[in-house]
Amino acid sequence: MKYTYCINGTDPDGDFIYVFWDWGDGTNTGWLGPYPSGEEICASHTWTKKGTYTITVTLKDEHGATVTASLEVTMPRNKAYINIPFLNFLQSHPNLFPILQMLLQRLRL
Repeated sequence: MKYTYCINGTDPDGDFIYVFWDWGDGTNTGWLGPYPSGEEICASHTWTKKGTYTITVTLKDEHGATVTASLEVTMPRNKAYINIPFLNFLQSHPNLFPILQMLLQRLRL
C-alpha cells in the first residue's frame, strides 16, 4: 500500500526549498525541488516489509541552510495476505452482512 506524507516547507527569508525524503528502508527520493517557500510538499512511498521505520525529511534552502525532521512509522502486514475464511465469506456475500447485523442487534435486546 502506498502512503503519502506532506510537509510545509517554509523558509524565513522566502528562499526556494529543496526536499530530501529518506524512507528508512534504504531508499530515498534524492533532492526534489525547488519549491516556493510556504508550499506543502508531498511524497509517496511503499514499504515492502512489515516493520517500524524512521522517515527523515531534510529541507534545504537555495543557500544550503538545512533543517531535518523525523517521524517513526509502523507498517502493518499487507491485508492481501490475510486469509480469514469467515471474512472472505462475508465479502463474497455482501447482502448477508446486513441480515447478520440485524440478528445480532435483536439478540442484544
